[in-house]
Amino acid sequence: MDQSYIMKKILFLLFMSVTGVICYGQQGDSSVTVGKAELDSLRKRIERLESGSGDGVRSSERKPEYKIGGWLEARFMYNSYASKSPRENLMFYYPLKPEYGPDGRDINDRGSLNFSVFSSRLSFGVGGVEVGRAKLSTYLEADFLGSSDAFNYMLRLRQAYIDIAWSDNLFRIGQTNHLTFPENMVPATVTFNGGTPFATLNRGPQIRYSRHFKRNIDLSVAAEYYSSHKSVGPEKAQINAAIPDIHARVEFGDPDKIMGGFAAGYKFFEPRTSDAEGNKVSRMVATFDVNAFLAFTANGYKFKVWGIYGQNLTPYGIIGGYGKRLGDSEYGDYRYTNIYSMSAWFDFSTPSYSNIAFGFFAGYQSNLGSLADIDTSVGYYRDCDLRWFSRLSPRLYYYMGSRMRFGLEYSYANAQWMKKYDERFRSVEDYSMSETHRVEFQARFYF
Repeated sequence: MDQSYIMKKILFLLFMSVTGVICYGQQGDSSVTVGKAELDSLRKRIERLESGSGDGVRSSERKPEYKIGGWLEARFMYNSYASKSPRENLMFYYPLKPEYGPDGRDINDRGSLNFSVFSSRLSFGVGGVEVGRAKLSTYLEADFLGSSDAFNYMLRLRQAYIDIAWSDNLFRIGQTNHLTFPENMVPATVTFNGGTPFATLNRGPQIRYSRHFKRNIDLSVAAEYYSSHKSVGPEKAQINAAIPDIHARVEFGDPDKIMGGFAAGYKFFEPRTSDAEGNKVSRMVATFDVNAFLAFTANGYKFKVWGIYGQNLTPYGIIGGYGKRLGDSEYGDYRYTNIYSMSAWFDFSTPSYSNIAFGFFAGYQSNLGSLADIDTSVGYYRDCDLRWFSRLSPRLYYYMGSRMRFGLEYSYANAQWMKKYDERFRSVEDYSMSETHRVEFQARFYF
């Protein structure tokens, strides 16, 4: 029997098995995506086939090309102080506020250590399909983080989209990264969540159109609905509003030299459809956000800086939220007021010296409060009693060939929590500052 026919059968059965398990799995928080390189490599090979180079196959005989990839990794994580670290300490956000017992000692002043392998990842791409002038490709990506701490080690869908490309245009439909997350701007941290919560974390179903212009300018617009990365508040607040998250992003320059850009958009929520007495209400709350980024590469040294500012940034994993405007009736169709936040990070990395590379990450995030008084007892918030927090993280990578990598990172993180605050979430009295020292070790094998 023809060997190519047998290989296609094996790939088809493997694809169906992986797809079936992914569709059955649940979704939830996770790290940022870094698996796009496999699909880019696939597309380059497809372009060589289309140009007639490489294998001499005639145009009429071109067939889809498949790419299976991913990695297996093990991680050790130690924190010197109790921190917000879901997924069995795999994700790392910030140290918790002090919590004093009757004896006056801080019960959060304790260390923790864990070992994990469920951040391992699978990816599957298909390309080389042509319909008229359009080139079609697909991409699937999954890991084993499940939907929450209760479902760790369960297969979970990260990305699943279809690309339709023609000329300088790209139409994408499916689940992928939010436009506030430029794929070329991922911090190279050892810490699993790649700069989160300073960097945005959001993947959801969307329809996106992108166009490449002359002089290395790219424009993207997208309409997105949230799946696992939702805003704080009622689960169906965005669905009730019946308006998707609308964002646009402009990028310019060459990612291998110097590049930059900015993005902006609006989000809409309708938290309630009826009041406490059962009467119909339909008050919506709209929020905006803007972000900008810049990256510079020279002789293998990479510098990246990114920042975001806006209202209710909780869909992106950032502190904030919204609440009932103070003075409005307790019942009925009352108004809402948003909380402002900002977040920024900087990342630096060196080229490899004798298979060793170094880097440094710094991040800062702040709760900016609201412009109007809020009834702080009625609302939807994510740690709005946290004034600000920051992190400094030097790192080291060691490479064993092109498929094996070891990483070691130390992080110093601190957080300033409020003991008392006013109706605009501005500090009246603070706790003593919380601090933690985190050490993380990673071993990763690419396949």
